[in-house]
Amino acid sequence: MEEKLIVAVTAHPELYDCSCPLYRDRNKKDRAWVSVSEVCGLPVDICRRKWKSLRDTYMRERRKVPKSGAAAGTGRKWKYLGVLSFLDPFITPRQTSGNMGEGVEEDGTPDQSRESKMITLRMRRRNLLSLPRLPRLLLLHLLLSLLLPLLRRKKTQKRAREDEDSQHLLIQNLLLETLRARPPQPAPPAPQPPRSEDQLFLDSLAPSLERLEPQVKAFVKFKIHKIIYEASTVVLNLDSAE
Repeated sequence: MEEKLIVAVTAHPELYDCSCPLYRDRNKKDRAWVSVSEVCGLPVDICRRKWKSLRDTYMRERRKVPKSGAAAGTGRKWKYLGVLSFLDPFITPRQTSGNMGEGVEEDGTPDQSRESKMITLRMRRRNLLSLPRLPRLLLLHLLLSLLLPLLRRKKTQKRAREDEDSQHLLIQNLLLETLRARPPQPAPPAPQPPRSEDQLFLDSLAPSLERLEPQVKAFVKFKIHKIIYEASTVVLNLDSAE
């Protein structure tokens, strides 16, 4: 369930990206949580609490990670530490560790199975993103259908631990690529030109005109049109005389 919640929240940057123009839009964030709730099949308040718990735990676990060049601890890392690393730009400067390497099997050769899975997931992701006007909710369901089978496989205890780290690395990379492929935020609308003196004058007449009876209002409009027409005719006649 946590994996599904993380992927669902990732699709809504207004929930975690403080640089997003919609980050302070409460209505937009409420609608985003409703969408996350529908994907996860849980009430909105449960999704909010679970996400806050995940985020707080990530920040605590992240502080335990040694800085680059320091000796890595022997304790096992929290399983979502790598997956939630996309939050780093929105909290504090990210710490790096020089002890993290590529996925390698015990015999020292690269894990070809993990690489082939990564290539397959990338190809499927490109196919999904290339579908025209695919609804975001449907895209999330398709993405989860690719990821969840990897997380449910049963292995031996040693192999399961290695496979779990590899799976979370795959999810992390996929989430980061999805974030990078996100379409740019729409530009804010251009400011309206200032209203002219004539427009402001006509706007000032509107409240008085609206208070009149329909027949009186129609007569006043007629008189206004008549005055403007006669004034225009006088101008045309003067131009012709010249």
